[in-house]
Order: sequence, then C-alpha cells, then structure tokens
Amino acid sequence: MISINATLIAQIILFLITLFFLNRLLIRPIMKVVQNRSQFFQETENKILALEKETEELKRRFSQLQIDAKKDAFSKSDQLKKAGNIQASEVMDQSRDKAASIRAEGEARAEAVMENQRPFLKDQALVLSGDIVEKLIERRI
Repeated sequence: MISINATLIAQIILFLITLFFLNRLLIRPIMKVVQNRSQFFQETENKILALEKETEELKRRFSQLQIDAKKDAFSKSDQLKKAGNIQASEVMDQSRDKAASIRAEGEARAEAVMENQRPFLKDQALVLSGDIVEKLIERRI
C-alpha cells in the first residue's frame, strides 16, 4: 500500500524541480528547434510554390513570345514576298520596255537599210528582168 509521508512529498517536490529544469534546459530548446525547423520548411515550401508559379508565368510568357515571333516572322515573310514580287514585276516591265525599244530601233535600222538599198535593188531588178527576158526569148535585147 502507498503511504503518504515526508518522502512522498519530497519525491513530488524533487520531481517537480526536475521537471522544471528539464523543461527549461531540454524541452524548451528542443521545441524551439522543432518549431524553427517546421517554420523553415514552411517558408521553403512557400518559396517553392512561388517559384513554381513564377516558372509557369515565364512558360506562358515564353509561349506567347514564341507565338508572337512566329506571327511577326510570317508577316515579314509575306511583306518580303510582296516586295520581291513588286520588284520582279518592275524589272520585267523595264526589260519589256527595253526589249521593245531595242526592237523598234532594230526595225528602224532595217527600214533605213531597206530605203537605202531600194534604188540599188530597183536597178538590179531591171537588169535581172532584162536577163530573164533574153533567156526566155533567146536573143539579146
């Protein structure tokens, strides 16, 4: 049986004193370390979540920039194609005009040569026709 006497009271007082010192020297510092670690892990988790959100935002912005760059490249490509087609048509028109002027010049030269040669050819035609008539009738005119 339990007897209540001075040793029991002394043991309770010693237990409470030991509990007080253990609480002050051991339990509180350990609880503070555990609390600091849990706070550190919570802060780290919050930082990781913030970084994940920032990463998602950067991915979204990168995708948008990529789409915008493609659109810009296609529009510039179309503009360059149109400019190239316009320039090609201008070059073709210039070439046609130059060819037409060269042809007109050539025709004018040919016409001038023909005009210069007509009197000579007329004389030649008379001589030739005379030769043909002589051959046909077999005598000299």
